[in-house]
Amino acid sequence: ISMSLRGRGNSTSPTDGYSLNDHVQDINNVVLHSQLNDYCLMAYSMGVPYAIKFAATHTNLKALILCDYPPTYPLIPQSWVNHVVDHGLISKEKKYVVEGIQKESRQISLLAELSTIKIPVLIIKGGTEQSLLHNDEVDKYRHHVSNVTITEIANVGHNLFDSKTNETFKVIQQFLEQIDVR
Repeated sequence: ISMSLRGRGNSTSPTDGYSLNDHVQDINNVVLHSQLNDYCLMAYSMGVPYAIKFAATHTNLKALILCDYPPTYPLIPQSWVNHVVDHGLISKEKKYVVEGIQKESRQISLLAELSTIKIPVLIIKGGTEQSLLHNDEVDKYRHHVSNVTITEIANVGHNLFDSKTNETFKVIQQFLEQIDVR
C-alpha cells in the first residue's frame, strides 16, 4: 500500500490540519481502513518524522524503514514555501498546502519516541553531500534505536531512488527478506 500525504499526490487538500499529529493520524487511518497487521512501514524524507511518531505508539508493526531524514520534525522556514512553489513541486493552486505545512510546523525532537521502538529499523542514508541525513543524526539513530541497521548508498544524495542506481531497492529487499525469515 502506498500512501500520499494530505495535500500531496491524489490525497485531499484541506485548508488546515497539516501538523505532525494530523499526518500521524492519517497513517493510522490508512492502517485501520486497510486492516493491516504485522506490516512494515517505510517513510522517505519528510515522511520520516510521521513514521517515527506513528511507530512509537503502534505495536502491530513488524519493521520500520526510514529513508534519508533526521529524527526531528522541523520548524519549516517561509523560504521553503517559495522554493516548493517556484520549482513546481506543487501547483500554484495548492500553495495553501505548503503554507499550511509551514505554518503548523514546530521543531520537535523525536529521540524519546525512537527509544520506545523495539522492532527492527533500517535507516538508509545517501552517500553524497546532498543527503539530508548527516553523520551526527545517524549517531542519534544508533544511540536511540535498540535494533537498528544503517546503510549508506554511495553516489546518491537525498534522492535515494535515483534511476541511475537500484541499490536502494536491493537494500530494502534484503532487509524485508530478513524480517520475513524471523
